[in-house]
Amino acid sequence: MAAVPQSNQYQATSAAIIYKGHHELQRTRYVSGRVIASDAELNAIVCAVRLAVKQANCQHIMVFTDSMGLAHKAVDPSMHSGQAFSLSVCHALQEWFEADDLCCITFWDIHGEAHKYVTQLKVRVGHHKTDNSIDALCSRAAHSSLDAWGSMFQDRTY
Repeated sequence: MAAVPQSNQYQATSAAIIYKGHHELQRTRYVSGRVIASDAELNAIVCAVRLAVKQANCQHIMVFTDSMGLAHKAVDPSMHSGQAFSLSVCHALQEWFEADDLCCITFWDIHGEAHKYVTQLKVRVGHHKTDNSIDALCSRAAHSSLDAWGSMFQDRTY
């Protein structure tokens, strides 16, 4: 689960909570930086999968997320903006699947507890605001182009 605050004062955060049955084994949350929501969510999925495959006798991983599209992207090694995240997930899962033929992974479109946990972590942006993802840079370039086009459209000579 990930959270990207509406305010530019805070950085995005990601979290993972690992359960075995109804018993919580581990939880972690961390700063993802100044990234867009999809990068933060992919980061959270990577963390959850990498932690889950390390659990002894784990044969079934269930990942709870609020974005099934990003869950599909997390296991898609083809070229896309989140490919580094996807390759990390695929590598961890490949080793896990090779170790036991009965292993399986399921993605669920719910997130409750992880959402509460991740939104509690608030980390202010430092003095130098940086957007450190390709998606953020593309978004900024697109907005800049739209602004320029809007300005030029107002000019009668254009």
